[in-house]
Amino acid sequence: MKSPSRLTSAEGELLESWKEIAGYLGKSVRTVIRWEKTEGLPVHRHQHEKKPSVFAYRSEVDQWWSGRRAALEGSSCPVPSRWELFRYRWLALAVIAVLAGITLYRLAGREAPLSTPPGLEVLTSYAGNQVLPALSPDGGRIAFTWNGSTSSNSDIYVQTTGSDEPRRLTDHLYMDFSPAWSPDGEWIAFLRRTPAFETSVLVIPAAGGTERKLSDLSLHQWMDATQLSWSSDGKWLVAPETADGKQGLFLLSVESGEKRRLTVSSNNRGHMDPAFSPDGRHIAFRCENLEYRSEVCILEVDESLRPKGKIELVTRLGVRSTSPVWTSDGRSLIFSSGAFLSDSGIYRRRVFPAAARAQPLETLVTPASEQYALGGCRRCDAIVYTRRQNEDNLWEIQRENGRWRPAKLMSGFASNRSERHPDLSPDGKTLAFASNRRGTMEVWVGSLDDQQPRQLTSFGTEGVSGIRWSPDGKRIAVITGGDSGLLYVVAAAGMERRRLTQDAIQPCWSPDGEWIYFRRGLTGAAGLFKIRAEGGPQVQVSDEEADNPWFSRDGEFLYYLRKEGVWGISPRHPAAGRVIIPGAFWAFAVGPYGIFTLGAGPWDHALEFHPPAGGESVRLLTMKAPWSGFTVSRDGNTVIFARIERQETNIMMIRGL
Repeated sequence: MKSPSRLTSAEGELLESWKEIAGYLGKSVRTVIRWEKTEGLPVHRHQHEKKPSVFAYRSEVDQWWSGRRAALEGSSCPVPSRWELFRYRWLALAVIAVLAGITLYRLAGREAPLSTPPGLEVLTSYAGNQVLPALSPDGGRIAFTWNGSTSSNSDIYVQTTGSDEPRRLTDHLYMDFSPAWSPDGEWIAFLRRTPAFETSVLVIPAAGGTERKLSDLSLHQWMDATQLSWSSDGKWLVAPETADGKQGLFLLSVESGEKRRLTVSSNNRGHMDPAFSPDGRHIAFRCENLEYRSEVCILEVDESLRPKGKIELVTRLGVRSTSPVWTSDGRSLIFSSGAFLSDSGIYRRRVFPAAARAQPLETLVTPASEQYALGGCRRCDAIVYTRRQNEDNLWEIQRENGRWRPAKLMSGFASNRSERHPDLSPDGKTLAFASNRRGTMEVWVGSLDDQQPRQLTSFGTEGVSGIRWSPDGKRIAVITGGDSGLLYVVAAAGMERRRLTQDAIQPCWSPDGEWIYFRRGLTGAAGLFKIRAEGGPQVQVSDEEADNPWFSRDGEFLYYLRKEGVWGISPRHPAAGRVIIPGAFWAFAVGPYGIFTLGAGPWDHALEFHPPAGGESVRLLTMKAPWSGFTVSRDGNTVIFARIERQETNIMMIRGL
């Protein structure tokens, strides 16, 4: 076996295929593909129209291998051989997988041995994101959403299972997603969304042809599973919808577009991911609560598809269970489950007869990455799903002598997982951010000087989605659970934490540190609220739309986002708001000499500085990659932002279920 460090530059710098990379490392192709996904092996891709080819630089592979060896040689123990390392790694992964499975079973109140996924195979591995797959009734074709090899607009593609030649089915300026096959395999229903987040349901022949719009839907902006399912007779679709201020599941006539309510949820994203059983007499779906936890539920319907009885829970896992699909015999449900913003596995629950629900869960795929958006098969024993692996890194831009320097990677904070939601301490010396480098999304803090972060929180299944330092630098406001989050105050020194309220997102401290302002989440009155940092009742500040609140440094203005741009109000006179910076923005931050904004362009996101009194704005950079938060130092000379460097999604298939 070759050692990369022993190869000279005379042998050529470029490795031009998986086979060459594998030969260089003395491993199988399967192993190096896995190392690229899980160990950060530096592999690049040529962006072609169809399946991209890969290549690697020997020097980068050498450096990567040296880093792995250095990490292993850091202990006083004898250095094992690479074969021993290989065996040890798999042993460690096996132990982790068993522990993860046991934990989930105990959450369900049962214990059972793990299963090996039968017939697991990769269906797509193209550049860009392939997501939300649907399996044809006979299992011979998949439909999926793909933004193409150039990562541009998302359309629906169809591909024969086992081939690598996708065929574009839709070609529209807007985003097409969430395909669903009709029971006869002749039609595909899908969703189309405009940049203003208006969503429509359409159908198109699976072989291609003229599409037809059925209806408009009011849907949540963010969805991670297919939201359409056909009735067994092909006459109706079931989908989530909000009408008269109440969310739930609705039936939609394929012929007329008529809508008919099936369920009423307790919040505005409670019932999602619907799936008709093969016989059309039950609907499985996700029931989500206000803490970003969800369970799998079923509803029985009669021959006319009207509810028959009450909604039944079929899981009680206390985590985030999503995307249920039926097995072809209609007796079991297969679904994704895991902590919010963390690794998830795929599990099977026997549903019928009802007594079988007491049996232990069966693990099909153990948690190792985000595995979600399942697609079932009406007449075959198989499923498809999306597997995603993100790598977000933190970058820094500094202003020197009045000029902004090029962005540079903060390598000391990097991992092969995600770093998000950065926030600088008031003294500019410590960075807090969220990372899932140990499985779940937690708060990490580290000095900018040594860049050796440590884990501050252990929220586990809740998942951190917002961070903001207090003015004195002793506390951190933390949001867990995404759009329906819980607000905590955590001591920056560690250990102590206090839960203040729920249904809160985007926290902001008052300049005196006495209050925390936040936007209301999914229930109750809309607008901007505040709560004392020591606890107490919520107090409404404004009933207007108000995202991402920030105080000015002198405390005289409270800024927030609306669709018209950045607004400002006086906390003493909140009714007298006005537009400060017009435009469409994803986020903004307040500096000592102006406001920084991140534009909400469809493909490019411009980070700009806006001086006061209408001065000319300055563009710091344009990001084509997705972003996940940014922060500005108190002196206004440093901007730190999180950017998704690598987002790999593949469509997987399990046969022989």
